[in-house]
Amino acid sequence: MNTILFINWSGIAIYVAAFICLGMFISIASFGIAKLQVIKFKVKYEVLKDFINKASLDQENYQAIYNLFNDTYCYSDNDKILVTQLWKKFEFKFRSFFPDSKKNQLPESLEELERNIFSKPKKIKVDETL
Repeated sequence: MNTILFINWSGIAIYVAAFICLGMFISIASFGIAKLQVIKFKVKYEVLKDFINKASLDQENYQAIYNLFNDTYCYSDNDKILVTQLWKKFEFKFRSFFPDSKKNQLPESLEELERNIFSKPKKIKVDETL
């Protein structure tokens, strides 16, 4: 007995088109999420920088800034360098809240701090696959 095999080409085409559309949606969504993460970091960094510059020296501001540092996530090596430099400025400004062992390691003046921060260039890994 002969059986005839019928292939539903329209059904296969619909599945293929659905997978292509799903792939395009996922790639566009991931690109959008990455852009939003960059914007989120920039906003958090600027808020943190302004807060450090304008905050008065008290325990509540120290704890609030410390918590903001914990909430700030770096997405690239350049972000990490920016946050590290900002952390050093935070340490210098709020050095009275640090233990004596840490205070002795901090610079005495703001000029010395900036010289220490900016005199040692950090090497950034370059991804050559791009």
